Amino acid sequence: MKAIVFERNGGLEVLQYKDVAEPKPGPNEVVLKVKASACNFNDIWARRGLPGMKILLPHISGSDAAGVVVARGSEAHDVALGDEVVVHCGIACRHCYYCTRGEEFFCHDFKIWGFQTGPLDGAHGEYCKVPAVNVLAKPKNLTWKKQRRCRWCWSRCGGCWCRGRTCRPETSC
Repeated sequence: MKAIVFERNGGLEVLQYKDVAEPKPGPNEVVLKVKASACNFNDIWARRGLPGMKILLPHISGSDAAGVVVARGSEAHDVALGDEVVVHCGIACRHCYYCTRGEEFFCHDFKIWGFQTGPLDGAHGEYCKVPAVNVLAKPKNLTWKKQRRCRWCWSRCGGCWCRGRTCRPETSC
């Protein structure tokens, strides 16, 4: 697959559009055909490098994604092939005190997918791999083009999503 990759930190000159292996799902993961991704400052910070933070290289950035499920792991039962989904970029352990209270942003293992994960684990490629619990159905009224503009709204409303509340993407974007 084609992806935007960097193998060292730096300016725009370190970005490469190149072939990399397509991701394969682990037991609790899904692979998406990326239909929309957006850039945010996490992408810039990862590329430039941040003092005290190790960015796994080579790196595919991208925390904001939407796409179609094209593969799923053996334990990913709540999502089907062909589902149109958006990605919640917060990855947590899901069993600590904070996670069990719906406060995974305070989890000691919390990571932002496409920023603190890797190598080659982000949205700026033709395909991406994420934990199955980190996808939710894309609202039917939300086009792929509009999805690109949503960026962090899915992360911000993640608290609603994890607590079973109803989010309204048309008012969040």
